[in-house]
Amino acid sequence: MNLKPLLLGSALTILSAAGASAGTVYATVVDYDQGTVPSNFSNSLRGNPNHAKGAADGKFLSLGFGGTAVFSFGVHFGGGGDGSIVEMTFERANYPENADIYIGTSYTLGSFDLDSFTLLTSVTNQTVGGVTTFSIPGVYTYLAVVDTTDIDDDISGLDNNGDGFDIDAISVSAVPVPAAGILLLGALGGLGLMRRRKNA
Repeated sequence: MNLKPLLLGSALTILSAAGASAGTVYATVVDYDQGTVPSNFSNSLRGNPNHAKGAADGKFLSLGFGGTAVFSFGVHFGGGGDGSIVEMTFERANYPENADIYIGTSYTLGSFDLDSFTLLTSVTNQTVGGVTTFSIPGVYTYLAVVDTTDIDDDISGLDNNGDGFDIDAISVSAVPVPAAGILLLGALGGLGLMRRRKNA
């Protein structure tokens, strides 16, 4: 039986699987530390971390002034791929809302300790359509968004129900699973071994 086509087919399948795993992924876990919000702030409507999971759907998480949300995606991400964040109250000159995006490889849920994280970029709700795209060099496990909105610059403020940067969705580019590469090497090694036996 000629196993060469079978092994080659297996190698191509593994490569395809690796490529497929490198697609866009959305947040699956959100650790939320609410910032300063109005007294009538509704956690069920605007402070629900689940609203920042998955693709954009019109439901969103308000960070509150100075609030933080740390996201994980179930995979390693980056590697030079793109990420994006969708802000809900966009293109409103009188309601500037801003945030910093950090990336990291190690994080303890509930700690909100970002000392080991690196500042990636700053974002604002003044972008067209509320969508900001950014490149992520290196490979990471966590992404954090920290509200930096100046209450004095935002006429919504606490007196007018202002609640900082609003996140509808956040996505990153997954890095292919390393195990797929190992399996591919094994398949190619098998081809080499077969050729050596045939020539012996």
